[in-house]
Amino acid sequence: MSENSFITVKGSYRFEWGEAKHIRIREHETALCQDARFDLLIIVRNGAARLQGRDGDKGESPIRSGQFVWLQANSAEISLFALSPVCAFDVFSFQFRSEQVEVITGTLREEPEFPEAVVPYGQVLELRTYAKAVELVEELLQPTCRDATSLQFYYRYLRFQELLLMIISWHEQQSRQAAASAEAGIGRSIQYMNVHYSDALTVEQLADIAWIEPWKYPRLFKGATGKSPLQYLNDMRMDKAKQLLVAGEDKLSDIAQQIGFANEYYFSRRFKQTIGIAPGQYRRNHREQPRIVAPYLEDFLVALGVMPIAQYWHAKWGKQDYLRLSQTPVFDEMELATASLHAIADYRPDLILLMDHYDDTLYKQCRRITHTCVMPESTNDWRMVLRRFGDFFGREELAERILTEYTAKAAAAREALRRKLRGETVAFLRVSADYVLMYTDCGGGFAVSVLYEDLGLQPYRLSGTEESSSGFGDGKMIALSGEQLAGLSADHLFVVFDKWHSGRPGEERMLLSSQVWKGLAAVRKLQAYEMDFLTWMNNGVISNGKKIDDIMRVLAI
Repeated sequence: MSENSFITVKGSYRFEWGEAKHIRIREHETALCQDARFDLLIIVRNGAARLQGRDGDKGESPIRSGQFVWLQANSAEISLFALSPVCAFDVFSFQFRSEQVEVITGTLREEPEFPEAVVPYGQVLELRTYAKAVELVEELLQPTCRDATSLQFYYRYLRFQELLLMIISWHEQQSRQAAASAEAGIGRSIQYMNVHYSDALTVEQLADIAWIEPWKYPRLFKGATGKSPLQYLNDMRMDKAKQLLVAGEDKLSDIAQQIGFANEYYFSRRFKQTIGIAPGQYRRNHREQPRIVAPYLEDFLVALGVMPIAQYWHAKWGKQDYLRLSQTPVFDEMELATASLHAIADYRPDLILLMDHYDDTLYKQCRRITHTCVMPESTNDWRMVLRRFGDFFGREELAERILTEYTAKAAAAREALRRKLRGETVAFLRVSADYVLMYTDCGGGFAVSVLYEDLGLQPYRLSGTEESSSGFGDGKMIALSGEQLAGLSADHLFVVFDKWHSGRPGEERMLLSSQVWKGLAAVRKLQAYEMDFLTWMNNGVISNGKKIDDIMRVLAI
């Protein structure tokens, strides 16, 4: 900031006293602290007491001498129930709220990033700076004389703020120290898991090793790792199992025992739940070239250098020519739709990989043929699928290298297009004999994730009313009416032609000869681009790379 700069801070604060009082009660007596309109600061000077709500329920933790609790306004009416022969405590009721803060620097108005105060609402804590706090409390409990000046009231206000600041500052420091201690403790428990993963570990044991209360440990562990302690332990065991399966000839029962499972059956079930395929199939995949059928997932296999024994083919759409599997025989996708799998069975596959959108009958029939894996997550997340396949076939490093190369390619293309297009809009259309679908930027998958997420192109959008009245497929696509198509003003159009509804050859392309199509701004400017249907209607890493090539070829020239 220059020397001539200035900062003005505007704030709207509200502070209101309730009262300050010192209370003494005997054992089993109850004293009302205050109603629910005020924050309450309760400091116990002598003895012990328990918080009690209006309904008589008592809190779990007593408050003892040298401890305090800060209760937030709008909670239930609070009383204290004495647990010792004599209990003495101080109660301050007040309202203090920061309603608005605005920072103006020079002529530029900025949104400040003021950290919120760490207020230990509801926690029973030790008042470590006890002597200083008591000194302030004694001053605040002194009665105010009738002729007190506004300066004296202001002094009283500042002294109370000093008490609150002392409590908040101390609690914030303790919170940071506790967080650091918890992080170190969780690290100790993870190290212990690494050595003793085959033992029957419990959360209580791990919490004890971490020096963290058992009721806090699972929450803190998940915050640090993203997993529960037992889930983390199970994943650790599965990683060890994968190493043993690939490296040696141990029986599954021996591996199960080595990693802490009581029997082979339970181990195999958990392994398949976690990894996606059975342990025996995992071992075979990593030691030899398995015979695999993966309908419409061949892209991922080819990227990892695993050749399928048969490939997807559709009577209307054909096969994925961009994969160049010219020597690989095909099977009809309609066999999957009708759950007739004779052709696939004839290829004698070791493993069938399927997406999760078929009928359960199909999965049952596949399992009768051979080992079958159904991708449990949405296959729109193609990065997840590639990593999963890399794990299946022992090519994890190759999968990560492919993802790194794709990310670099997309980033370079994104920057080049940003400089070239400068905010020009893009639409992606799927045209058939029956409809014109426009894919929106909120659906993900297919070409959308490349156009609008990876490359950051500006999506063309209809008005809000038009979109809400033309929804198709949960907003992922919009079926354009004739009027909406005629008004399509996107600067660039990417188009694929779908033969699904065509009753005769070329019927899906009839739109190209219409005056509506010829009148579109992008068409008049020669900025409408036809793309290969199966390349652009695919989520594989190879197809996505080819989409980037296609986009750069027409937009970055």
